Amino acid sequence: MFHAGSLEFPAEKRDHHAAICSAVPTIVDVYLDRPAVLTDLAGQAAALLGSYGSGDEAFLDVAFRSRPTGGFTSLRPAQIHGRCGSQPL
Repeated sequence: MFHAGSLEFPAEKRDHHAAICSAVPTIVDVYLDRPAVLTDLAGQAAALLGSYGSGDEAFLDVAFRSRPTGGFTSLRPAQIHGRCGSQPL
């Protein structure tokens, strides 16, 4: 599957996400089939997970049963923007 265009969610999707996150504590799992700009979601969601096709059981285990630690294992688009031209990725 190939996607082209902006790495950001469309404005109507961002507004929809913001409405949900402001109404109830929300855990957001974003399927990362390509880089995505998640700045708005990171500030709104109670928890933000990025997955590469994990199953429901694995997601629920991380979200509710384990105590995950750590951070992103890859560069986020916001980081890439600051690094372009300064060093190879």
